[in-house]
Amino acid sequence: MGLHWRAGENYLDVLSLSPFTIHGCQPADAEGSFLSEQKFPLHARFQESSGEYMATLWALDTGRAYLVGVGPSTEESSTRDKNLESCLGVGRNGVDAPVKFFIVKTCINRGPLAFLAANTILDVRLLYRDDFLDCLLSQRSSWMLIEHFGWENTTLLQHLFYHSLFAIPDAIREAPVYTLPNGSKGRFCLDLKQENIAWRKSKKVRRIMLCDLFAVAVNRDIRDSLCLAREYHLEKKGNTWLKESYIDLLVDLAACPEYGVKIMSVELLEKSSGNVLAGCLGFSLGCVHHDFTMFTMQRSPEGFGTFATKLLGEALQQCGYNLWYWGFRLKYMEQFEGKYGGKIICKADFFARWAQNRDVQPNCTLEEFFRSGRGMLPYFVSAE
Repeated sequence: MGLHWRAGENYLDVLSLSPFTIHGCQPADAEGSFLSEQKFPLHARFQESSGEYMATLWALDTGRAYLVGVGPSTEESSTRDKNLESCLGVGRNGVDAPVKFFIVKTCINRGPLAFLAANTILDVRLLYRDDFLDCLLSQRSSWMLIEHFGWENTTLLQHLFYHSLFAIPDAIREAPVYTLPNGSKGRFCLDLKQENIAWRKSKKVRRIMLCDLFAVAVNRDIRDSLCLAREYHLEKKGNTWLKESYIDLLVDLAACPEYGVKIMSVELLEKSSGNVLAGCLGFSLGCVHHDFTMFTMQRSPEGFGTFATKLLGEALQQCGYNLWYWGFRLKYMEQFEGKYGGKIICKADFFARWAQNRDVQPNCTLEEFFRSGRGMLPYFVSAE
């Protein structure tokens, strides 16, 4: 097969001029646990840039030796794959496609996150790889980590958002890091491909629509919207991840969007005063949308927060969005399960849909949709 190896600090690239299949990987020592959730058999993919076949082993520990079983490609032989996929099984007699075993060691990282290497993005260059979503799919933990490195922070955030990783500022051993939610069981989403969602069916929704007291605004003032969300968090919980310095970063990102990442604010306002009653903050990327926080500035029996959610959901669906990612499933999300398309989408399906739709543009933007008068409420026009 003529294999050669490219060892990273917590991953291994396996390369060859011939197609091959990796049948398993496990630590060569008996110490510690094995945190990778990667599925086998793993078939190498052809790389046009190098003319080689490559497969990558993800979510490994730094400076650790691994026993890897590799054989000629069995991509068209599912029966043999099933025989070989357990514990590096030798499978059949190995005559037609023998599995060879190699011991390979990852490089050593001595940084502050080395003890969490399997769940950490230690090499920021991985964010440029086409197969990076495979790294996320291989994670066992529901959280990942990344240092800030020397990157301009908006660039780092844009790359993380592009790969569906929202970033929450944190610190570990005094090192500034981002914690990255990556649900081990999947992501809670509203499936916007579900047909016949009755966004306007509720009596409360219809009352708000018909009373002529409210309006909607898109990206009215990103900084002010983020500050309102921060105020809401502090009042409700007494603390927030939405620090003032992070607001500055998100505002800068909104002003200079790259890689298709667009910070979005959709708000419900009182028409007469312009006061913001509720809002949804997130980012759009092609035909996928992720809201990272919602806020309600004024409580009402009509449920302004719930209305704003349905207002945005209808708009996203009408604009041609495929998926609305919410994050971890929380108790209040139950009301949107079933008839509104809410459900936990398993990691494999989520990443497949994210990859398929993040570079596909919707039929129209949210602002265009609401300004056209097709939304539940008229677009807000300031009296000034």
